[in-house]
Amino acid sequence: MSNDSPWRERLFSDRGAALRAGLVLAALVALVVYTETAWEETHPGIDKCLADPARHDGKTTFVGPARVEASDAAGFTARNIRGTVVRVEAPPGTPAAAGETVAFRGVFHKSGDPGRSPGFVALDVESGRPVIRPAPHGLEKRYGMFAVSAAVLACVAWRLWRRFRLERGRITLKSS
Repeated sequence: MSNDSPWRERLFSDRGAALRAGLVLAALVALVVYTETAWEETHPGIDKCLADPARHDGKTTFVGPARVEASDAAGFTARNIRGTVVRVEAPPGTPAAAGETVAFRGVFHKSGDPGRSPGFVALDVESGRPVIRPAPHGLEKRYGMFAVSAAVLACVAWRLWRRFRLERGRITLKSS
């Protein structure tokens, strides 16, 4: 292969900076997508567990923030931020009072009882203590904050797209 290859010039010259940046950005996006799908397969959300209990039986799931609706000696019932109600089996003395907002980790189990929820979560226990904590205040508003941030990002990207042009590895100002 000769030294004056067009690909070598495109990648390693000053004009190839945009191409390199694009390749790095594409690799990062691919890594994020892969990581998200791999995480979701090994640690599915409670909504996915309840939608297909047989497939997700025995998998670890994280729930939070969730508001405790009722509490009894065997555990508690909680409703997450999307409105999904989940039954949680917890050891006696688990700090989960009705009205409290918590986040927790547990193992999902499908339920074999007819007329009951399709599944429940058995709270994980580490060093003799259940894996549950109070959720930070205001965490319920995070989806709204994400939506506002995405709207601002889209607006900025749209304005930049209208104002600038990318041609042959250069960014130039569009003429009015």
